[in-house]
Amino acid sequence: MGLQESVYLLANSIGIKLDRVTEDLQPVISLHDINTENIQIKTGDARGVEQVAKGYVNGICKIKMHFKAAIGEERSYDKITIKGTPSFSSEIDGGINGDIATCAIAINSINSVLKAPPGLHTMADIGVPGYIN
Repeated sequence: MGLQESVYLLANSIGIKLDRVTEDLQPVISLHDINTENIQIKTGDARGVEQVAKGYVNGICKIKMHFKAAIGEERSYDKITIKGTPSFSSEIDGGINGDIATCAIAINSINSVLKAPPGLHTMADIGVPGYIN
C-alpha cells in the first residue's frame, strides 16, 4: 500500500471524508560521498526517497504522512503526532523495521481474518491484530 492509500485508509478509519489527497515523491540526493560495507554512493546520486502525502477537507490539511528512507541519515526514528484535545507526540528511537512489522501484522492478523465474514476487507474492517484476538 502506498502512502496516498494509507492517508485514505486512516481517514476512513476515523470517519473523515477527504476532498482530495496530494502526494509528492522525491529522491534524497547525497551531498557527499557515502561508502559503507555494502554500497558506495557518490555526491549527487540518490541515496533514498522522501514521500509526503496530505489529505484535505475544505482546503485544510487534516492528515499528513511523511516517509523518508535514505542511507546515511543522522538518526532513524518513527514518529506520530496528533493535534487535538489532547495533542500528543510519540517517537520510537531507531524506528520499526518495515519488513519485520509487515510479517508481524500478517501473522498477528490470522485470528481476526479467520473470524471475518467472506469478502474483501481492509484493516479497518477486521479486528485489531493481536496474538490473542
